[in-house]
Amino acid sequence: MTEDLEQKLKEAFCKALACTGIGAAENNCDEVLPQVVKHVVPQDQHSDFPVRFLACVTKVCTGDPYKWRVDQKVPDSSDTTTFQELYDGWFKDIVWP
Repeated sequence: MTEDLEQKLKEAFCKALACTGIGAAENNCDEVLPQVVKHVVPQDQHSDFPVRFLACVTKVCTGDPYKWRVDQKVPDSSDTTTFQELYDGWFKDIVWP
């Protein structure tokens, strides 16, 4: 994977996170990535976050400027899953640049 593509993937991931309401994701994504998902996402949103995140990933990645294909697979996360793990182990597997 080229460095340019890696940067675009990370940018899209961060935009999708911001779309879910995690405002720090777009401006400070490097600070958000190592954090545990269930510590950042409010408790009352834990159950619907995976579906909302997939919807945001689909919206961001299939639209301009990316126009990528996205497999409709909801992410799994445990109490210890970080956003970096979602990026590496889920996002990169469902997004097809």
